[in-house]
Amino acid sequence: MKMTTQRGKIKAPRAKTGSSVSFDQSWEILASAMTKIQEHESSPLSFELLYRTSYQLVISKMSAQLYDAVKCHISAHLGRVQAQFDSFVVARDDLSLAPKFLEGLNKQWVDHQTCTKMIGDVMMYLDRVYCLDNTSSPPKLADLGLHLFRDHVVGTGQFSEYLYKVLINEIQREREGEMVDKMVIKSVLSMLDLLPQSKSNKESVLVHCFSDQLVAATTNYYSQAARDLLDGNKDPVVYVTKVSGWLDDEEKRSKYYALESQAYSPLVSDLTIKLVSTKLPEVMALPGSEIRKWFLAKKYTEVKTLYRLISKGFPQRSLLHHLLKEQITSEGMNLNSASYAAVEAARKEKKPSAQQTALANKWVTDVLQMRDEFAEITSKCFENDVEVVKSVDEAFVEFVNKHARVAEYLSLYIDNLMKKALKGKSDEEVAAILDSTVACFNFITDKDRFENYYKAHLGKRLLTSKSLSDDAERQLISRFKMAAGGAFTSKFEGMFKDIATSADEMEFFRKSRASIAADSEPSSAKQVELSVALLSGTYWPTSIAQGANYTLIHCAAAENAKEQFEQYYSKAHSGRKLEWVPNLGNADIRIKFKKKFHDVNVPTPVMPILMLFQDVGEESISFHRIQMETGIPVPDLKRHLQSVSVAPKTRILKKVPMSKDVNETDEFFFNDNFEASMTKIRVLAINATRAETDVERDATMVQIDKSRQNEIDAAIVRVMKSRKTLNHNNLVGEVTKQLASRFKPPIPTIKHCIESLLEREYLRRDDNDTTLFHYEA
Repeated sequence: MKMTTQRGKIKAPRAKTGSSVSFDQSWEILASAMTKIQEHESSPLSFELLYRTSYQLVISKMSAQLYDAVKCHISAHLGRVQAQFDSFVVARDDLSLAPKFLEGLNKQWVDHQTCTKMIGDVMMYLDRVYCLDNTSSPPKLADLGLHLFRDHVVGTGQFSEYLYKVLINEIQREREGEMVDKMVIKSVLSMLDLLPQSKSNKESVLVHCFSDQLVAATTNYYSQAARDLLDGNKDPVVYVTKVSGWLDDEEKRSKYYALESQAYSPLVSDLTIKLVSTKLPEVMALPGSEIRKWFLAKKYTEVKTLYRLISKGFPQRSLLHHLLKEQITSEGMNLNSASYAAVEAARKEKKPSAQQTALANKWVTDVLQMRDEFAEITSKCFENDVEVVKSVDEAFVEFVNKHARVAEYLSLYIDNLMKKALKGKSDEEVAAILDSTVACFNFITDKDRFENYYKAHLGKRLLTSKSLSDDAERQLISRFKMAAGGAFTSKFEGMFKDIATSADEMEFFRKSRASIAADSEPSSAKQVELSVALLSGTYWPTSIAQGANYTLIHCAAAENAKEQFEQYYSKAHSGRKLEWVPNLGNADIRIKFKKKFHDVNVPTPVMPILMLFQDVGEESISFHRIQMETGIPVPDLKRHLQSVSVAPKTRILKKVPMSKDVNETDEFFFNDNFEASMTKIRVLAINATRAETDVERDATMVQIDKSRQNEIDAAIVRVMKSRKTLNHNNLVGEVTKQLASRFKPPIPTIKHCIESLLEREYLRRDDNDTTLFHYEA
């Protein structure tokens, strides 16, 4: 069996045919009901009866009469409501009555909304038929209720003036920490936001009438508070903290009162301008406002607060960048001055250059510590803001490049890292140190100068096997490659390639030597193990080749091994010529002293020196004899003798007379009483890696300037070859751009190179325009 349920339908009341509807009788029913609704006595009312009554009037074409009657009834009621507040308005200077006034107004507003909703339900058919959605139709009853409340209550002159004054006063009291009814204030502000300014102007009363007054009063309040704060307290930290709190409070207040719309946005803007943009320069000029002092005092919260304030004050956003950059530059210049002073003091006290090298390491360490500190600060205080990070980097670039020896000092620092400082470090620690080092490298603008020093120091480490880790060396070069490109590191990589090739070559040589020895008759002659590093002139610094300007005279066994390698190499690589560079090698010698044997590692030139004392017993050998029998130049010989006769821990020879310096008149004896705790000892070359003297630095700069001229020539030719024709200014600009990653070429030098290329007919000047150049193929 199938069950069905009929749906109920609500039908409009049918018009009674042949009967007339009396408006007065019907209105009396509706007016009485509206009065009861407004007096909160609506319980006995019949919604069906009232709806039918209004419906009959509408279908009887009495809509306009009914609408006007409803409007007049509500207006009369609101007039009586407004009269209840006359006593408040008359005593408008007495703001002690403000809470009671707002409470009463809010009650009447809530009642009015409720009544309007109920009346609208009764007049629903009137709303649907008569109040159409077009500009010529009257507003719907809900909107009419808003308009009437505005016109008869809020919109009256003295009432609105008093209302706005009360609202501002109550918000001010709440701002100062007094107890106020925030719910009532919020409700009244919401009322103003709902009330339209007029039928044609949909902007709310809140925005049109009250917003400007609220903004002006709030801005005046905080402007005076800021002035009082600056007059009474000269601490910029207090000002920054207070202002930040004020702005945060206003934002919270606006969210609670739902003022995020057009009413509040000008308030935030005005406050930011008044408290941050216009006041901040004055605040930052107060004693103790130096950003650096805040950092030293670990006032990171205050710095972050300052950053947030400046981020809001858009016109002054660059002020923080400027102050921060100024502080870093000032601190950096102090580091430079301290470095210069320490070096000068060491020079006056005639301290060894090794100590000056230590000063170089200290300067770089101080710079890197400062850089790490500000990296942490930009993260904690500035949320790694791109513009702040850029300002910090610019400041470091500025003061770092004002140090005349930055390229040399950084290379010396790296040399110390690779020889000593990385010892015992974990992989993570090594990676962090290398990253920090490359960060300092990135600050250097003249990277070709750094390349010159680094190549020389790297070469010495590779040839003397003094680097703690080849892997760390390669990691650093890889980081340089990412920072400056493959062209910058190509020679460094070539140097490693030469060392690897040399190891393979020596393996072939040993096998060849062993094969020859097997085919020959046994010999009683002593054999010397030989290891040769084969260097190509393309990659290695010119300072390496300068060591080949003399021929070292070896003992017979060593000379024999050398000749064997030369014979092998000439057969394996015909057409190649070997030039020996003895001053960068090293040798292992076993020496018998009175108490024990020691295995001594010495620079290669020291080996023939010590071999002279093999059979002399207690006899002395003069400086001149040593020089004649080894062929070592006098300056180098003094340095090598100093390492084995003056240095306390490696005094294998005795010098007469004993002094710190070696003179050409000195006599030398074998020190048979030499003692050392370790069986294996190393004799270090004096000043093997050290800071340059002024003379050496001048020579280096001459060499670099010459290399730069060649690079500028090459850049000019590259540009002109691709462009064919170019005027002077554009050519200078293109060349500067191409060389920017290595150095900033001086304009006069570029002009000189252009003239040189004109003379050599690589370029031709235009016949009609002397500033125009043509490339000559």
